[in-house]
Amino acid sequence: MMTSHETWRKNEVEGRDFTSEPGVTKVLRTGGVGGVRGGGDVTPFLYVNLHHLTKGDDEDDKTPNDGKVGVASSDRSADIVSTFVYLTEVCLTEQNPVSPKVSQLIDLEEGGLGWNTGLLKKVYEVFEANYPECLDKFVLYPVNRFVSATLSTFLSFVNSKTRKKFIVTDSLTEVCDVLCLDEEQVREGGGLREFILKNHSVL
Repeated sequence: MMTSHETWRKNEVEGRDFTSEPGVTKVLRTGGVGGVRGGGDVTPFLYVNLHHLTKGDDEDDKTPNDGKVGVASSDRSADIVSTFVYLTEVCLTEQNPVSPKVSQLIDLEEGGLGWNTGLLKKVYEVFEANYPECLDKFVLYPVNRFVSATLSTFLSFVNSKTRKKFIVTDSLTEVCDVLCLDEEQVREGGGLREFILKNHSVL
């Protein structure tokens, strides 16, 4: 008898060509998400810029969002979740199948969590249910001290075990240390988003 996770993989992942799906390709075009391969002792990670991910990739994107800036519609949220699954699978491909790991970097530099906690919750629920042991680090940057102190309210849906893997910081140095990035190259490359998508994205 298959477990719920095995059933999910059979229905949602196996034999699926994510890159042929219009919704996924549209999300990828926003430049708000990417996957960075690891190597050796370096854990791969997913890069997410919520501002770019939810604003739409062109002026023709008129999907209603109840008037809330940066909020993804239900259809778009489903496409974003599918994109996360696709990139997670890509990042884990080269990992040890016995204990694969992947980290996540949520880049808040151009906008805070705001209304997007709902979107993060949807992504988290899929990740927690189907990749429970794969998460290495979950990095939120930049988050000032005031927001950091109230973050537990924003992310009340995250279980205590996963919270221990959270790194909430306003230090680029700490982010680069955790994810094994060269800080000098990141700064010279124009910042995290530009550097990662130009030099390291698996896409």
